This record gives sequence, structure tokens and C-alpha cells, in this order.
Amino acid sequence: MAGPRQEQPRAREPERPRYQEPERSRRYSEEAEEEQPRRNKGLFIAIGVGAVAVVIALVVLVVLVTKGSGTTMLEVPNFVGEVFKEIDPEKYPNLRLVDSDYTYSNEYEAGKVISQDPVARTQVAEGSTVKLVISNGPQTGQMGDLVNRTEEKAREYLDGLKDLHLSVTLEEEFSSDIAAGRVTRTDPEADEILTVGQTVTLWISKGPQTATLDDLAGQPQTNAEAYLRNLPGMNLEIRVEKEASEDVEEGKIIRTEPGKGATLTAGQTVTLYVSTGSDVVMTTVPEVLGMDIRTAASMLTGKNLKYDYDLVESDKPKDEVIEQDQAKGTEVPEGTVVKLKVSKGPAETTAPPTTPPTTEPEPQVVSKTVTLALPSDITVEYQLQIYKGNSPCTEALIVEPGTSEVPVSLEGKGTEYFDVYVNGKLASSFKVDFSAATGERITLRFTVDG
Repeated sequence: MAGPRQEQPRAREPERPRYQEPERSRRYSEEAEEEQPRRNKGLFIAIGVGAVAVVIALVVLVVLVTKGSGTTMLEVPNFVGEVFKEIDPEKYPNLRLVDSDYTYSNEYEAGKVISQDPVARTQVAEGSTVKLVISNGPQTGQMGDLVNRTEEKAREYLDGLKDLHLSVTLEEEFSSDIAAGRVTRTDPEADEILTVGQTVTLWISKGPQTATLDDLAGQPQTNAEAYLRNLPGMNLEIRVEKEASEDVEEGKIIRTEPGKGATLTAGQTVTLYVSTGSDVVMTTVPEVLGMDIRTAASMLTGKNLKYDYDLVESDKPKDEVIEQDQAKGTEVPEGTVVKLKVSKGPAETTAPPTTPPTTEPEPQVVSKTVTLALPSDITVEYQLQIYKGNSPCTEALIVEPGTSEVPVSLEGKGTEYFDVYVNGKLASSFKVDFSAATGERITLRFTVDG
């Protein structure tokens, strides 16, 4: 059996000889590459020199043409900032000045030159036109009333003034009148003129400012007022009331309205009640023992004291004061009631009755009309009221100037004593015998402060 066939190796082809550039040709090529930049540089220099020569030739040509034509060259003056209407054309007879355009300007007032073409110091031919741009002044608008608008609506209004390019700044402040988030005021104010680029300030409400009221009781009035005035942003209204106090020194705070701890709002009124000190006036009790009740009453009322009395059985003369509850020399407030006991007089002695004694009936309370004769020299209106002890017996009567008498209806039994008060002060006293059947006319003497 024959084995696998084996391929015979191919015969290797002989290598071809490579081309080699001749040595001379290679040197020539390298020299050419080095020569090329030198040639380019020379070309650029030649072009530059040619361009300069052309420019010089043109300048020379213009000069020659100008000289040949007889044209005079002028330097353009500077007109920027000048008032156009005040520029005298006769000063510039060789130039033609025209107002080519008008525009707004924040830098130049209306009527002044903003710019010119050609610009100043330019050389121009005689008779050339100089175009001038004239200012209309700053572009303006009118500020609207933005108070009580929301911040968003206020900004919308200002953004609508696009040509003015306004700048808007915001400030915050408390307000009792404007709700939070709304405009309280503006700068500039409504209807004022706005200019281009102007800044507009909006004050935005933070709502009402509040503060808690401290306890001011016992503080001097000046300190309390300073505290209220210095509460930041509150602008409180301060009201002062004076009143007497037994416990608080004069000039110091008794209480406040509203009271301590209250929440205050800006602009609120706070009332300070300031002490005038004690209004109690002291007086000395006189001794009235042994005096007739009318004399005792006059002495007590002269000390601005009141009195009350009871009739008691006594061997002392009738109507004599036999007891007083406030000792002589005692210091008491004016208006204090001094209680007295007045003698009814000694009991009458009678012979033993031959017949069985009869019991005298107890006097009955009766009503009686008494005419009071009044002083005729009083020229002002006054109030008159009758008391028995501490109890009023009549309504307060208003007495017109010149009234000579008034009738009063009184009740009592036996003999009763009454006090006359004029304008709230004890002025006189009198007694009435209720056992008498007829009415009485009693003359009173007193004065009234005018």
C-alpha cells in the first residue's frame, strides 16, 4: 500500500537588484529644497516694497490733483456739547452744518449736539457737510400709583416701561394699614417723572408690627413714656390720665390700659394712669362738749367734718352736746362723721296725780313744708340738698342766681335738726318743730364760691 504523497519544495527565485539613486542627483535635490525658502522670502519682500510704492504714489497723486484743482482743506471743529440753535453758521461759512438726527440722551440736555460726522479735527474739503445728532434730552415716563399692589403686580408695571430700562430695589417695613406682601410706598412717588436707567425703590409690607407691653406700674411717668416711644417701629399714641392714689407716689404709674403683658400693634393708643398722690386732706376734731347743738354743728362744719347725733335723756340742758365719739385734737380725714349725743333736757317733775296717770301718745312722724329763705347776693347757679345726719332728706335742687327762697318737704317728729349742703359741702344747719301745726320760714346764711 502506497503512503501519502509528499509535495516537493519549490525552487526559490533569485532577488532582483534594488534601484539606487545616483549620488549626484540626490545632492541636487537637497540643494533645491534648501533654496526654495530663500526664493519665497525674496518674493514677499518684493511684493511689500511694491505696495508701499503704490500707496506713496496715490498720496502724491491726490496731493497733486488737489493742488492742481485749487481745493482748500479745513479742520472740522468740535460741536459736541454745543446747543445746536446757538451755533452761528456765519462762523463756519465753508462748512454745511445739518441736524441729521434727533435721539434721547441722559448725558446731554435737550437741544445739545451728541455726536458729529466727520468727527472733530478731521481734514475735509471746503464746503463739506458736517452731520450733527441732536439730543431730545432723557427719555422719560410717569410713575404709577403702586401702593397696595402686590410685589408681582408692581414689577409687572415697571417691566412694562421697557424703554426706560429701570432698576428696581426692594425694602421691607412693618405696616398696620397694608397687608403683608403689598407695596406700602415707592420712591419716586406716584405721578413723578421717570428717566432712563433710574432706580425705583419699592417698600413691601411685613404686616403690622407687634410688641408685648411690660409692667410699668410704679415707674416714673417720664420713664414709662420713653419706653413706649422707643419700642422699634411701633409709633404708639400715648395718653396720660391723672388720678389720686393712696399707695402710689405722685408722678408714678398706677396702671396702664391695656395692662401688662398685652400684645400691642403699631399705632395703638396706650393710656398711662399717673398718680397725683393722696387726695386725703386731714383736719383736727374740735371739742364740742357742753355746746348747743347748733354751735357744735357750726364748729364741726367749719373743720370740714360731718356730724350725726342722737337725743338722749339727761339732766343737762336741752340741746346740749353731752358726748362726742372723736376726742378733741384727733387728726381725721376731712368729711369724717363725728357722732354726738344731745340732751333732751331734764325730766319734768309733777305732783303725784290724784287720778290715774294717762299715757302720753308717742309722737308720730309727720310731714311738714318748710320755706327756706336763701341769701340774695349769690350770683351763680348752685346745688342745694338737705340732710338729716348722714341721710339725704331731699333731692339735689339746682338753684338759679337770684332765687330768694325754696319750699322743701321734710318728715320728722318732735324737734329735728337738719343740715344744708351746698355744692356737696356742709354750709348751714337748722331745726324744725314738727309738733307745730303751721309751716315755718327759716332763714339760711351761707356763701357760694363763684
